[in-house]
Amino acid sequence: MRAGLPGRTASAALAGVIVRNTLSQLTTTALETIKTVIPPEIMSYHVSNHTVRIRFNDVDSEWILLPLDTPDKRTPAAVTGDSRSPG
Repeated sequence: MRAGLPGRTASAALAGVIVRNTLSQLTTTALETIKTVIPPEIMSYHVSNHTVRIRFNDVDSEWILLPLDTPDKRTPAAVTGDSRSPG
């Protein structure tokens, strides 16, 4: 059985994940590389859900750009740490 996108009828319906530490790293490295390798006629990038969609012939592929960093991890240490001064 072939794993793929739910509800798709294409003979090659595939999904994948590209992971980096931050969304900024994803857009400046992975997304830029994808744009240079995949022709724009068959590729679209959906900013709202950080998804690259590739469609041609019977291929329907969705790649999720997944940052490991979350907003709560970007909080400065001074805000999350103990604010009491030593002494």
